[in-house]
Amino acid sequence: YQAPTTPTEELLTHIWTELLHLDQIGITDNFFDLGGHSLLATQAITRTRTTFNIGLPLATLFDHPTIKELAQVITQELIGADADADDYEGFEF
Repeated sequence: YQAPTTPTEELLTHIWTELLHLDQIGITDNFFDLGGHSLLATQAITRTRTTFNIGLPLATLFDHPTIKELAQVITQELIGADADADDYEGFEF
């Protein structure tokens, strides 16, 4: 188990634990190995888009199925949008 180390990883972990009904998910755990499927992937991407206010295609989760990988993609998207990828103090669950 690898715990989240960034705010982005923490937010993704929260989304995934709710969708997959798991108590704990490590950042290197594979979404699909944890029981994720295409419908849950769609829900995960929708929540991720809303949480981070970015557009991500569904294929992103299939190409980057761990929290660590997906967080890196999100960070790059946010940096590309000229945003501070580590400033999520205003986010609530």
